[in-house]
Amino acid sequence: MNKQKITTYLLYIVSVVIIGFGVLYIYTGFTSGLMPYHIKFLGKSCDELPPNVCELMKTFVQIIGFAFTSIGVAFFMVTRGMFNRLQDEHDWKIIVEMIVILIPIAPIMYHLAPYTPWYVVAGIFVLAIIALILGKPKHN
Repeated sequence: MNKQKITTYLLYIVSVVIIGFGVLYIYTGFTSGLMPYHIKFLGKSCDELPPNVCELMKTFVQIIGFAFTSIGVAFFMVTRGMFNRLQDEHDWKIIVEMIVILIPIAPIMYHLAPYTPWYVVAGIFVLAIIALILGKPKHN
């Protein structure tokens, strides 16, 4: 398998994980409202919080979900375009910008509470960096 195919598959995996994270948050935001690690951090479920605080938390979870779903879909579309012989340096810049979004998330999550899934964000960041190194465009 050549480097371009490996790069493509890694970037697709990154985009699917980001979309999955977003969809999970959207679903949770419209159902229970809080992820298990939110409940552990707060020491209370959404039902035990004041109604306005619970609604605010659900809204934040939904916003995060829609944001990550959008980022993941855009990431997927740019990756698809890059490797359908439409690649140019602007695509790489967009991918790098999307990956930069991930940089502060893992340490913030870890700092908040080490039991959050910070390692998932760190893992997709590492996959994306590996993909960028493997698929680095050649300049003539």
